[in-house]
Amino acid sequence: MGFYLSKIVSNFLLPPSSLVILLLIGIGMLKRNFIWGRRLIVASTAGLALLSLPVVSMSLMSLVEPYPALSNDQITQTQAEAIVILGGGRNYDAAEYGGDTVSDNTLERLRYGARLHRMTQLPVLVTGGTPLEIRVPEGELMADALQQDFNTAVRWKEIESRNTAENAQLSADILKKDGINRILLVTQAWHMNRAVPLFINQGLDTTAAPTAFEGFGSEPLEFMDFLPNATAFLKSYYACHELLGTLWYKLRY
Repeated sequence: MGFYLSKIVSNFLLPPSSLVILLLIGIGMLKRNFIWGRRLIVASTAGLALLSLPVVSMSLMSLVEPYPALSNDQITQTQAEAIVILGGGRNYDAAEYGGDTVSDNTLERLRYGARLHRMTQLPVLVTGGTPLEIRVPEGELMADALQQDFNTAVRWKEIESRNTAENAQLSADILKKDGINRILLVTQAWHMNRAVPLFINQGLDTTAAPTAFEGFGSEPLEFMDFLPNATAFLKSYYACHELLGTLWYKLRY
């Protein structure tokens, strides 16, 4: 119940739901308080426009991507004893796969995790459960994708977790049973700021191995970076989700 409640609350607090609610409140206030009603309408519309700009989404992403990419030397000389890949969602009922499969976010993590495995030969743990017992756990889907699509074997599968905090706790329990205390942690760069402290708190010496950076890079800004598009809004949503999630995790954990 808590899992679904947290999802519902976060959906209302994050765009676009929060902006739509603000817009509806503004429309409802027009007759009683025209000035404030108009201000809310303008604010919600401006928020939608701003979050749809690539330059804004990259700015927000830069706030939640503090860990740089690992160099080849850092990877090959790592003291880590295992690679941990976090689940990032699923595609439900994918017709071409005959059922659920990993989402694009998870696939990016698996690809980089497989690369790290080839470079280090370290064993791999995948972590991800499911809030719905009738579904195949995400960890199982991840292990299948790694083996079938990247020819990478998985030593451990954690399949009970429902969020990042449980990813850390349950993965640590599995690894410590085999005497492993140092890991390379793989997830999106924008998710790493929330994930790393949780694994450290479980007593694991954690090296961030981020992938799929979305913040500012080395390339200069272009004209298209100042034009709104749906992809930029999605990235802004992820950044806002991480900012809210990081705050919530600091308060709770």
